[in-house]
Amino acid sequence: MATKKEIKKEAKITFKCKVCGKQKNIEDMRTVTRFFPPLVVCPECERHVR
Repeated sequence: MATKKEIKKEAKITFKCKVCGKQKNIEDMRTVTRFFPPLVVCPECERHVR
């Protein structure tokens, strides 16, 4: 049986960028709060949106 630490290491949460559609890890994504609801975008698209 897997321990909690092993499960956390294996679980990768991904988000899809609302602008370009690329899937990246949640740690790499940025939130643009200028809009409502806030947009979750990748770092490359964040520069274009701001």
